[in-house]
Amino acid sequence: MGEIIKFLIYAISMCAIELVINSLYNRKSITDNAGRNEFHYVLKIPGALKYTCMAFFILGLCMFCIFFVFKLQNNPTVTNGHLWMCLGVMAIGLLGIIRASKWKIAVNGNQMEIQRLFRKSIVLQISEIERVEIGKKNQLLLYASGKKLITIDFLTENYEYLEETLKRNGRECETFSVNNVLEGLLW
Repeated sequence: MGEIIKFLIYAISMCAIELVINSLYNRKSITDNAGRNEFHYVLKIPGALKYTCMAFFILGLCMFCIFFVFKLQNNPTVTNGHLWMCLGVMAIGLLGIIRASKWKIAVNGNQMEIQRLFRKSIVLQISEIERVEIGKKNQLLLYASGKKLITIDFLTENYEYLEETLKRNGRECETFSVNNVLEGLLW
């Protein structure tokens, strides 16, 4: 019986974390979109990804509830592995929701603030960006201080605003090619 309570506590705590993150995300999204124009905007992970992760979380929760009821009825076909698998699916969805809620790039005029998941945020001027490349999958690769700063997927919300801001500030995009990589390796 103690093991069943442990599983129930895990599931309830993941639901509580998801609810807190969801409420914080909804509150932030209202302020992020306020006053958006080509000089002040926020790049965010697409909403479809967040909702896909939420679907994983809900799927794991539904499966957990079903298997938990069968486990309480002492059904011999339901094992602890079923419950662990459901908690794993819930955890994958929860981690995706956390990433989608935390990661963003706020651009205010010529200043950029990059908020990443597990590292502290970076504030820099767009003039500090040394090089901009367009990767094989149309993602933007930004370089500063001689190293890659961040990769921005082309499906990111407000991606086109960032491209225009970079062009306006003289940071033309270099197209990624195998020849550029080979030249860099040879020289």
